[in-house]
Amino acid sequence: MTDVIETKTGFEILQVRERYQAGEQPLDKVDTEITNHLYEDKMEPGLRAYLKTLREDSYLQVKPGYTDSAAVTNQAHRGSCG
Repeated sequence: MTDVIETKTGFEILQVRERYQAGEQPLDKVDTEITNHLYEDKMEPGLRAYLKTLREDSYLQVKPGYTDSAAVTNQAHRGSCG
């Protein structure tokens, strides 16, 4: 376990919960992780497209000073909130 580490967003303490031997791991140990990576790679573009559709169909206005991290370029705002 590490000492307390101060970060920009708060504090963290890291703990090693499991150790693996160095080198290539057996497939049964990494199969789930590989599957998750492949799934995320396929899912992310579809999710972004879905979120883009939701944003285009919503009545949303991002006020100055806020960052819209999922902004859709050339989005037409049909209304505003707040």
